[in-house]
Amino acid sequence: MNHVTLMGRLCGEIELKRTQNGNVCTNFSLAVDRYANGSKTADFIRCVAWGKTAENIGKFFHKGDVLAVHGSIKTGNFTDRNGNKHYTTDVYVTNFYFTGSKANLQKSNYQNRNSANYNRSPYPQNSRSSYQNGYYQNPFDGYETL
Repeated sequence: MNHVTLMGRLCGEIELKRTQNGNVCTNFSLAVDRYANGSKTADFIRCVAWGKTAENIGKFFHKGDVLAVHGSIKTGNFTDRNGNKHYTTDVYVTNFYFTGSKANLQKSNYQNRNSANYNRSPYPQNSRSSYQNGYYQNPFDGYETL
């Protein structure tokens, strides 16, 4: 089983590339925190995304943003101009998740506080309990997905 899920900060701006066949791809690095021997350090993980996944990552994320990705590990090798052989390990991203950045979260919280619906409860008014009749009741049932 080859599954990888990572969450970290983008190390640079996303640069989209187009292959000769017209496929879109991007390579980027995630700085992923790791705690070892009581101290915090970061690993810089190379990631590759293709197609709509690459386009959307390039559209919505910038250097320093927190990004969660899911994919698989692929290894490879190449020989450079000097004849030295190099080995690579990349995460091929199949899904990504919005986790937010501090600036975006502060901005959205400010906008929410100033909106008319800020104090409105997301739970239905007639909901007495989330556990009724032996079954869990989702408090968001009946609400439209945005």
